[in-house]
Amino acid sequence: MRDRWLIHDRNSRRKHHSFSSRSTCAKLLSTVQIQSQTGVNQLADIIAVIRNQQGAGMSSIDGELVLILLTSDRAFVDQQPVMLRSAIAIFANLAPGHYAVIARHPSLSPTEAVQDILLGSNLMIGVKFIYSETERQLVRIEVQEESLDV
Repeated sequence: MRDRWLIHDRNSRRKHHSFSSRSTCAKLLSTVQIQSQTGVNQLADIIAVIRNQQGAGMSSIDGELVLILLTSDRAFVDQQPVMLRSAIAIFANLAPGHYAVIARHPSLSPTEAVQDILLGSNLMIGVKFIYSETERQLVRIEVQEESLDV
């Protein structure tokens, strides 16, 4: 059941252009809250998004998807390319702790952009990597935190 909710949520979010959209956060929060009420999810989630300065998704450069890596205490945890239509990668059901979210692509500068975060229980943290699309240069990284308490 959990996978269907997350897939449904991913499909509905492609209409939004930025993670900070209240409706995007609300949809994801409602998904996780439903999971919490059913006892499926008591952990936390990290969502990484790749955007240009106008807020549009940048899922690929030169036909190659941006890869998001997740490490904890310098140990590899997981990796996945961003979704083609939404430029989002979701890492669900993570234990609380220190994590590094890394956006990697050989055509971007820097080729690896890193954001360290402290993930608490029942939290959703969004990490938005914003690039200048024409220069392929990292402009800034924004972090947003939402409580998943019901």
